Amino acid sequence: MESLGIVTDHLRPWVERAAICAYELGVEPAILTQCDDCDVSHLADVALSGVEVHSPEAVARAAADVEGCVGLLSWDDALIVTTATAAALAGFPHPSVRGVQRARNKYSMRRRLDDAGLPGPRFGLVSDPAQCAVVVDAVGLPVIIKPINGTGSALVRRADTLAELDRHVREMQLLAAETVSGLFTRAVPDPDGASRIPAEAFLVEECLTGPEIDLELVVRDGRTEVCLVSEVTFAPDSFRESFFVHPPFSVPPHDVGALENAAAEVVRCLEIDNCTANMTFMLTPSAGPVLVEVNPGRPGGHLLAAMAWHGRGVDIPSEATALGLGQPGPSRGDSRLPAVAAVSFYPREFGTVEEIRGLVELRQHPSVISALTMAGPGDVFTATRTIYPVVALVGGFTTRAELLDLHDELTSLVEIDVRA
Repeated sequence: MESLGIVTDHLRPWVERAAICAYELGVEPAILTQCDDCDVSHLADVALSGVEVHSPEAVARAAADVEGCVGLLSWDDALIVTTATAAALAGFPHPSVRGVQRARNKYSMRRRLDDAGLPGPRFGLVSDPAQCAVVVDAVGLPVIIKPINGTGSALVRRADTLAELDRHVREMQLLAAETVSGLFTRAVPDPDGASRIPAEAFLVEECLTGPEIDLELVVRDGRTEVCLVSEVTFAPDSFRESFFVHPPFSVPPHDVGALENAAAEVVRCLEIDNCTANMTFMLTPSAGPVLVEVNPGRPGGHLLAAMAWHGRGVDIPSEATALGLGQPGPSRGDSRLPAVAAVSFYPREFGTVEEIRGLVELRQHPSVISALTMAGPGDVFTATRTIYPVVALVGGFTTRAELLDLHDELTSLVEIDVRA
């Protein structure tokens, strides 16, 4: 029987969903992991451990050892470029390698879009605090500073003054170098320039204003389909999402059309193809839609895939898996809900999670479709490390005001105890 190699460093939550998608599409999942002691017997009959998953050549060799392997897949941001490159080496269906390389390297992405004349923030690169003044002269203040390969808002900072930017750069250099996963200490390829180690150089961007909009895309053989448009609301004074909502109530239809056109332009410019992609735009008052980031090769995080299914009848994980196999897209379901949202619940203060209370009451609420725990006791919540202890998919509202009231009501049900 044919099989799909699922590439992961450890047993992460998305692996189970990818394995289920493989079964549903008629192939056996095979787990290729560097973990030597992960039990994946409940997910797949075939598993290879000790694979150097950050080496495309090693992943391609591992795939050759799997009987009937016809494709490779990873939804881990740190492994998407490696897996696409390995699939190309093995002769399997694969996303455009240059496209995912540009999208996963935010500095490469900014240069490419700027060279094409697409709207974007002023930006620069800082590898030494001594460069901050020069970058501020070029970019202005306030600015956002981030790793070139960041994920999940990790190490994203805002600086309103030169002194604040200098302090952030020094702090981020230390934190990035000490990241246990190695995300910021491995070189990131750039198809249009030199590879860079993220811990050694940070992207500084002009701070944009306006509603933040998230798009879920399926790109197949050069054709871009926008499958979900949702508006993001953040927790006060942070980059942590409070909720995503579809449809985006505050965005008029003509701006939704402009966002969809802008997404298609980004896809063409970066040469993204044959994968799903998650895009975030800022709908600015002066330039219209401006790209914030692209996450290629995987479904959007949080509960965006569930929102796409319940709101639009599109199974994004199955679409992503089918693309990894070179299969046609799965059949679409009927759109079910006129409005759907994904809500996050956070501790009230930083610390180590000790207990989560109120899950039964949350799940019994008539507006809650599902509620999941994505972190638990022992997980650490800090200003530099965002976790999602509880997330819920909700319906039963028709306006933004109703959603805000529902958000407050649900938040009152959940208690997340932490210790300092």
